[in-house]
Amino acid sequence: ARERVPGLKAEVTPGEDANIVQDVTLKGGMWGAYDIARIMRDTEWRPRPGKEAFHAYMDWIAANEN
Repeated sequence: ARERVPGLKAEVTPGEDANIVQDVTLKGGMWGAYDIARIMRDTEWRPRPGKEAFHAYMDWIAANEN
């Protein structure tokens, strides 16, 4: 992220201190990871590397923040 926003400050919080509330019983379907084999088979879509996707998301936020 700092490659896109110099001076960005981020802090990694230990898991036990993170304020994420989630029901651990919700693991499948809309609550978890999906199998992407079908969309890859039926379309030309392919996942992008996480860093590339995150940078594109940051660019989208910057372009649409107002």
